[in-house]
Amino acid sequence: MDKKGQVQSVLFFIFIVAGLIIITPIILKVGLTILDKTTTQFSDVQPSNQSANLVSSVRNTMANSFDWMVMLMVIADMLVLFVSAFLIDVHPAFVVFYIIGCLVIILTAPYSIVAAEKIYAMQQFNAGQGNPVQYLPMTQFLMNNFGMFILGVLIVTGILIYAKIKFFSQGGGGNVGY
Repeated sequence: MDKKGQVQSVLFFIFIVAGLIIITPIILKVGLTILDKTTTQFSDVQPSNQSANLVSSVRNTMANSFDWMVMLMVIADMLVLFVSAFLIDVHPAFVVFYIIGCLVIILTAPYSIVAAEKIYAMQQFNAGQGNPVQYLPMTQFLMNNFGMFILGVLIVTGILIYAKIKFFSQGGGGNVGY
């Protein structure tokens, strides 16, 4: 059975993004705690040991890459909506993809953001030196402005759909005079 372009892939992608926003500080907290203790243990063994510096480098790379990972998944999710909106007049299945994608984002976004805000506000993730939330500035910006971000994407895709249907469909008025 051919499963290309089915709705499950779109929904799966949306839930991955919401899950990443929620689970990122937890993964960072666990990872940073383990790597910090490992760095300390390597430093105690022998001060001239380069292992501590290498573990510290891995720690910094991991901490900085999580923010980019969340943002890239959100951008990819928005691209799915834009592609569905752009191809809406090509095949009726894209109308279904677009509607389901929009509904899932609108319905799950408030719950995801509330859960993420509660996790990000917890003292374990937001207090002290080396807290994981300090490494997630783009994700925090997205959480703070998620409603406006989604509204902007839906407005732009709505305009794109209207323009595609109005000007590029037959009898839509786009080819008047030709």
